[in-house]
Amino acid sequence: MSDRKDHRWNVVLAALVGLFAFVLVRTAWLSDDAYITFRTVDNFVNGYGLRWNVAERVQTYTHPLWLMLVTVPYAITREAYFTPIVLQMILAMTTVAILALKVAGDVRTAGAAVLFLICSKAFVEYSTSGLENPVTHLLLILFLAAFWRLRGDRRAVTLWLLASLLMLTRIDAGLLVIPALIVEWRSGDRRARWRSAAIGLGPLFAWELFSVVYYGFPFPNTAYAKLQTGIASATLMKQGLLYFADGLKQDPVTLLVTVSVSAAALAFHRKTAWPIVAGISLYYLYIVRIGGDFMTGRFLSAPLLCAVALFAHLAWPRLNRLMPAFAAIVIVLGMFKTTRPPLTSNSTTFILSARDGMGISGVADERAFYYRYTGLLRWTRAIPLPHYGQEVRGRAARAEGRAVRVESSVGLFGFFAGPEVHIVDPLGVGDALLARQPALPGWRIGHFQRTIPEGYVPSIETGENKIYDSTMALQYERLKTVTQGPLWTRRRWRVIRQLNLGW
Repeated sequence: MSDRKDHRWNVVLAALVGLFAFVLVRTAWLSDDAYITFRTVDNFVNGYGLRWNVAERVQTYTHPLWLMLVTVPYAITREAYFTPIVLQMILAMTTVAILALKVAGDVRTAGAAVLFLICSKAFVEYSTSGLENPVTHLLLILFLAAFWRLRGDRRAVTLWLLASLLMLTRIDAGLLVIPALIVEWRSGDRRARWRSAAIGLGPLFAWELFSVVYYGFPFPNTAYAKLQTGIASATLMKQGLLYFADGLKQDPVTLLVTVSVSAAALAFHRKTAWPIVAGISLYYLYIVRIGGDFMTGRFLSAPLLCAVALFAHLAWPRLNRLMPAFAAIVIVLGMFKTTRPPLTSNSTTFILSARDGMGISGVADERAFYYRYTGLLRWTRAIPLPHYGQEVRGRAARAEGRAVRVESSVGLFGFFAGPEVHIVDPLGVGDALLARQPALPGWRIGHFQRTIPEGYVPSIETGENKIYDSTMALQYERLKTVTQGPLWTRRRWRVIRQLNLGW
């Protein structure tokens, strides 16, 4: 690699990596949604199984690998604030180190790549948060490093294995690497292709088998709650475009770098770049199709990393002439055109009302709202974090004893309410029956309210089916068989087959 022995550039690179670590500490936070996963982790560690409500087997998390990773230290610490933050910081710093040392072609492009990430609101803010993004980032950079640099017999198995782990982190993240896997599939003999794919995809196949056996379904309950809403595709696609509009307004660096680097890579390095750019394009189309997300930038950090890695890896003509101007544009946008930029964030960078952070069409600056209650720099011995109204209400519900509660904000409340409180979630994220009902009008993306059937809450309280509507009562009975009945009965497996095949 050229310029690796240029000590001046090495000092610059080291300073930029240090700056990333500094910004990471100043912006570290946890989202309310992260505690949905942490409730399952806590139940699992305490012997209740991989369950959100301990009475039923419902998968409320979209990221099995992240859940497994955070479970290990949580089982030791039994602490759900510093544990995930520290773990995610380690993952984020590892990602940046691999980008700079293993992916970048020289130290100059490595420094520029780290600078781009520092200026990206999406990448910095979701390098913590308690969600799966840091695991996705690490697996992506490992995949790209292997795709570009690994040769020999282990290459194909390694790529398929990393893709498998990536989809175990979040199944739709596989779209980013599918074109690269197609390139890999076309090389080598036929028998070797199938053997490598079978070995590499083993973890994913094993999880899907477990998911069907234990939960009764191959996909998480959140997929049914957020993707089967009955809302017209055209309406969701319009919302998806608004998600990109919100990203451009609040975080222009992320989209500017992703799109401009992708276009330049196709222009100058089409043969090398097209699989990565095609993966970014597929992922963007998917975001539009599902209507985006309610968290500004959350779905944009992974494609940004792919583009930044592409920039760092390739050799660019006239780099010395163009780089200062491009870097200056990124810095100006990151400092002055980004909403609450990470580079200037401190312990007072938060908003007092959720409405203040609401962007275009229901897309919100989640860190700006929750940082007041979960931001690392806000922690004191007098007021340990998280400290928020939902956490206080959850502790109160726990003190009241076993009960059935109807709650829409289920993250912090659910975790601190504990296993004795059964939560009926009108959004359907933690409820198998409600997840399969059409959304009510007036929805916000990611928040699809459902009507709670009359008699549903008494059914949970008594264990008897008291739902008035006969069709709904039958559906509840079938789901109850799958999620609460013995695992290995003929009736349960017959119902699993019926529900998954749409009979």
